[in-house]
This record gives sequence, structure tokens and C-alpha cells, in this order.
Amino acid sequence: MGLPILISAWSNRSAASETTLRLETEFAHVELCSNAASRLNFRKSLPIGNPKALLPLTAALSQQWLLSGSLSLHAAVFQVNQRTLLVLGNSLTGKSTLVRSALQIGATVVSDDLVRLAFNNTLEQDCPRLQIVAHSLRGFVRFRQVGTLPEQCIWIDPSDRRFAPSMAIDAVVFLDSAPRTAQTVISDISILEATAQLINQSAPLFLQHGFQFERAKMLAFIHRLLRQVPSIRATTGFDILNSPERAFHRLLASIWPNE
Repeated sequence: MGLPILISAWSNRSAASETTLRLETEFAHVELCSNAASRLNFRKSLPIGNPKALLPLTAALSQQWLLSGSLSLHAAVFQVNQRTLLVLGNSLTGKSTLVRSALQIGATVVSDDLVRLAFNNTLEQDCPRLQIVAHSLRGFVRFRQVGTLPEQCIWIDPSDRRFAPSMAIDAVVFLDSAPRTAQTVISDISILEATAQLINQSAPLFLQHGFQFERAKMLAFIHRLLRQVPSIRATTGFDILNSPERAFHRLLASIWPNE
């Protein structure tokens, strides 16, 4: 049986145009009002690895991060061959498989599941540059069983050089839900579809009426992200598991063909 979640909305006490959104589970409940501090209360300790139980908390955090200019995402981030990829996709599309295979060839991982993006100014050769930096939001990575590879959970030790708390991203990879083939399939993705997928993996709750301020912040961040870094679509193949070095070389070459 799934975890029961109550979602309701009603007009605020003083202004009919102002909407309050309420999310409630047996563990926590939150009341959200546009461009305002959220009211979050916990009833029980939150269970690890249960996204539905965490929904009130993640909604409250997502709103406050949006208001401060950041964007939370259900995504993986890792660096392989000096290039840092932000990888998005629905469950079972291969995010964790990519992370696990990247680790086998010496990658540095920020997260396999949840990150916060923010714009950071930095100096590069005496010239200011605006970077999009991904920050980890949890202290472990978890891999499902794939073929002969067992399920695995790694609690991240700060001294473990395989992991980094944050990293500036160089490209975005959107994973398809198509069945896995022998070789990873790579193709272009339109700005419209990329925007829709970023919204879906971020905070789609704030698209509804009454949250115009948060919606504007989210869309502005996404449009700036897609203007600044390249993006592609990929369907992970068995080559990611069997020949990860070659598969990642193909993936990176499709994004930066002239390098």
C-alpha cells in the first residue's frame, strides 16, 4: 500500500488572489504560500529513501531555494574525463547505472539522485565567469541491482576522494525511458522538451495558479541553464556496463565533437 498524501489548496484568509498549498503525510505537513516562509511541522522521524514521506520537506526546501535563486533537482552529477555532467531522467532510466559505471573509471561524484543548482561567480584567467554549480543534498549513493551487479549503498566519507560536495557543470544529459539496447543511443533534444523535463524533475507544484513568483524564478533559472551549457538526449545501453570507458568517450564526443 502506498503512503497516503493529502494535497489541498484554498484561498488565503485576507486575499482571494493568494493561495495556500497544503501537503500532508503521516510524517510531516507543510503550508506553502507564494513568496513567503513556509510552515513546516514534523510528526515522526522521516524515513531514509522514501520520497513520498519526504514530499512536504522537499516542497518547502524547493520553494525557499527558488526564492533565493537556486533550483533543486532529482538528478545525478559526476565528472568523467574532466567534464561534469548533470544527468536527469525518471526512475529506472539509468542515472545510478551511469554513476556506478563512471566510478569504475575514476569519476568524481557529487550525487546520484538529488542536487541543488546555484549560479556562482568565479574568476578565470582574470575574467569573471558565471558558473552553474551543483551541490549534493544527501550523504550517500544507492545503486539498484543491474544484471549481475548487486544492490549497493555507499555512505560518503568526507575524506573519500571519489566524492565531492559540489562541482560546476559543463553539460546536461536527459535520459530516455526507452528499453536498453546494446549501445547507448544519443540524439538532440529540443529546448521545449528540455525545459519540460527540468520542470518535471524540479518543482512542478509551483506551476499551478497562485505561485506566479516561484514559477517565474524556476523558468528563468531553467532558461538560463539551457542557454549556458549544451544538452543532449541519451538512452543508456549495455555498453555503459560492459565498456564504460568507451561508452563515456562516445557520450562526451557527441557533446563536444571538436575536442
